[in-house]
Amino acid sequence: MNNWSDEQTDEPLYADDRNFYTVEAWSREGMRIDALRYAGSNLDKAREIFVTTIKHRPGVRLTIRLFVPTC
Repeated sequence: MNNWSDEQTDEPLYADDRNFYTVEAWSREGMRIDALRYAGSNLDKAREIFVTTIKHRPGVRLTIRLFVPTC
C-alpha cells in the first residue's frame, strides 16, 4: 500500500513543489492569504476541511487550489 495519498505539510513552498492541494483562508479585503488551512495530496481531506471551515465561519473567504507550475 502506498502512503503517498496521505502526505501533507504546513510549508507553502513545499506544497507548491509537490503540487499539493491547498485550502487557503484569505484576508477580508481579499488581497493576501491569512492562513494555510491544509496542504496535502488528499483532495477528499481538502474538501472536508473546506466544508468544515465554512460551517464554523460562514463569512470566511477560502480557496481550494492545486498548484500547477507553468513552463
